[in-house]
Amino acid sequence: MFLNDDGSSASTPYPLLDGAGVHLPAGATDYRAPSSIDNGQQNITQEIRLQSADANSPLFWTTGVFFSLNRQTYLEQIHDPLLNELSLAATGAPYTDWFVDPDGAPVLYDPRFPNDSYFLQTKSTDKQYALFAEGTYAFTDQYKLTLGARYSRIKFTNDSLTGGPQLFLQPQTVDVSQTENSFTPKASFSFQYDPRNLFYATYAKGFRPGGANNPVPQAACQQDFENFGITESPSTFRSDTVNSFEVGAKNNINNRVKIATSIYYIRWKDIQQSVLPPVCQITFIANLGTAVAKGGDIQAEIALTDNFTAEISRVIPVRAIRRIRNSRLTRLSPSSPKEMPSSAKTASRRGNRARPSLLRSDWNTNSTCSICRRTCGSTMNIRAETSGRPRPKTPLRNNSKQRFTPCHRPILPLHALE
Repeated sequence: MFLNDDGSSASTPYPLLDGAGVHLPAGATDYRAPSSIDNGQQNITQEIRLQSADANSPLFWTTGVFFSLNRQTYLEQIHDPLLNELSLAATGAPYTDWFVDPDGAPVLYDPRFPNDSYFLQTKSTDKQYALFAEGTYAFTDQYKLTLGARYSRIKFTNDSLTGGPQLFLQPQTVDVSQTENSFTPKASFSFQYDPRNLFYATYAKGFRPGGANNPVPQAACQQDFENFGITESPSTFRSDTVNSFEVGAKNNINNRVKIATSIYYIRWKDIQQSVLPPVCQITFIANLGTAVAKGGDIQAEIALTDNFTAEISRVIPVRAIRRIRNSRLTRLSPSSPKEMPSSAKTASRRGNRARPSLLRSDWNTNSTCSICRRTCGSTMNIRAETSGRPRPKTPLRNNSKQRFTPCHRPILPLHALE
């Protein structure tokens, strides 16, 4: 609302925009302020692999190098050359009387973007080098051991410039860079009891690189920052990692029943999570704690007749615990793009410390039936899916999902985190 120096209401009724439409004052009826976003990307990816070629050797190996270079440019603008005209018509005072920084100094148009009342320009570069190797050695026809590892070096830079009267701050420049090294091992041991029964145990580590946040306007989000107990949004966020352990079996009973079962334990550290301040609604990403999930799953394919088969799968996370590094930040902000998995959501807290609790024990069952004619010229599939959970002992938020990018990293059994 526009106010005069004495605190009385200015000449134009508030608001200028409501459900009934736009209420522009006389003298500024042609006022327009369109916004635009331009986003460009250039990505280069290259991988070279070498692998063994002797099919009779007990050792099969693969090794290689990986390189990627990603460049992104981002420009957000509010094209607003008539702001002063609107301010004079609505209040009788120039825009510099209203758009001021916390010290009371007027926020002028930036000469680099002379017609924008707000702009955000970002240039970022993400570069990654990696070496990887994996080998499988067959001690006998029954026992096999697989060992693998990947070493990555990742560097990113992020240069941001933001300004304009609607920032309510003088132009802000943020130049950040970060370099990370990652070692992600993998190990697997399998026992082929007979041609129809396999037992295995695996361990793998996953890694997701960190990144940078665009500047969050202090004037717009000041109340949120106070509620969160922080002074500003973080300029960068670190990588997060997953350590996954799994033990399972694959069994074939007379070619009629094929069953795959497993139990798993997953630990997710330094989780990257989007924070959505409830007042200003401008998101940023922060590392907000750890999560542990464990459970089991079973998949079965049953041939009831030569022409009728049924497939059933069931996933049961039996326990999921999450520890919060900053519970005030998480409690006050619903998460979105980099959401914590629903099975690892926090529920009860005491002060600023999270109290681990049994959160959910969801189960999910998929069933598919296939009917094949004698000639197998056509197949009809019937699919049903059921899911459920026990009555929660504590409040839950939402059911957004989070997955690690599998490309060029160990593929982990993250179904427990869905």
